[in-house]
Amino acid sequence: RLIHKGLQTDLHSGLELEAAEFGKISQTADAKEGTKAFLEKRPAQFEGR
Repeated sequence: RLIHKGLQTDLHSGLELEAAEFGKISQTADAKEGTKAFLEKRPAQFEGR
């Protein structure tokens, strides 16, 4: 949905939309696990959260 909405707006508005959503998803347990696993050079154990 965000991609479609972003394609229908100007660049500045699209980047604002992206930044707002990225802020939300980067705080999930899976996002944190992904970063931690990458830094520890191991496979991530995602739980869908």
